[in-house]
Amino acid sequence: MRRHGIDADTASARIPDTSVERLQLPFVTIGSASTGQPAFPLFINQHYNLPSAIAGAFNSYGLSPVATIPWF
Repeated sequence: MRRHGIDADTASARIPDTSVERLQLPFVTIGSASTGQPAFPLFINQHYNLPSAIAGAFNSYGLSPVATIPWF
């Protein structure tokens, strides 16, 4: 808005409704206490009923794009 010198109403009118992606996934809000970075939603795509466990590495949030964890 500042770069183009327009107000909020004009800016929102320029963004098409089709560009909005609404996720229906569970999420946790994560922020950094050490760096002060603002909180952001971390969406989690859950999959169920895999026939066997899959090994893999986990990130600092305890999540993995490939490894499985037990469902309680």
